[in-house]
Amino acid sequence: CLLSGQRTQSIQNLQTNYASFEKDKCEFYIPFVLKTSKPGKHQAPLIFRSFPDVKICVINCIQEYKKRTSLLRDTATESNKQFIISYAPPHNAVSSATIARYIKIFLYLAGIDVTIFTAHSTRSASTSKANNIGLSIKDIQRAAGWTNTSTFRKYYNLPLWENFGATVLKGHLQKK
Repeated sequence: CLLSGQRTQSIQNLQTNYASFEKDKCEFYIPFVLKTSKPGKHQAPLIFRSFPDVKICVINCIQEYKKRTSLLRDTATESNKQFIISYAPPHNAVSSATIARYIKIFLYLAGIDVTIFTAHSTRSASTSKANNIGLSIKDIQRAAGWTNTSTFRKYYNLPLWENFGATVLKGHLQKK
């Protein structure tokens, strides 16, 4: 969610049969109507690129997750092509609420105060950070699936706490 600017609904709708996995890039096309979908305007594909530090590289994580769940997917129903599946049998698709719970656990493990920040906080934090470091509003808007820049300006372009990103990275470094 941090690297896509998307809602948990979008992450929940990632499908293995609508994905392209490469060594340094992963692309997911979401074939479903989402909250941000409009007639004639569909969500752009989510593209994730590699990062030099393999410990926090999303491509490394995606490839490892795909490898670890491959045997579970063989036993899952044919209609279940959702990328994120339950770790408990029968390993079916998970809900967006489950993904939100996973995100909240990850935030907690990274040292983020989950009484203040929620899974949805990743959307405003990542898009606000992208804006603060100079990414164009058009690129932010495209990544987040917004058709109107006023949505970002009104609801998501929030002042970042100085320690949000530092806390996330510090949590990663403390786990070494």
